[in-house]
Amino acid sequence: MLFKKNSSMEFIETDESGLVVFNPASGDSCILDDIGYAILHALGNGATLDDITNKLSQEYMAAPGEIRRDVDEFLGKLIEQGIIVTCE
Repeated sequence: MLFKKNSSMEFIETDESGLVVFNPASGDSCILDDIGYAILHALGNGATLDDITNKLSQEYMAAPGEIRRDVDEFLGKLIEQGIIVTCE
């Protein structure tokens, strides 16, 4: 499954490791910390769970198995909020 940023959202970088996601339709915003920023950065223009996990494991020098569950859970929350979408 491929994960992509929702193109209807605005992604506003606050600094090197902070990100605000704004939903123009609802007026809601979500502030992501450095880990959330790293996950969306690893997502790029589209990536699988394995792609994201591998990028983060290299960046944080952690075994992919150690972070995969957390990344998967976080992606689920982003999907619920409409920040990212899935496609095949």
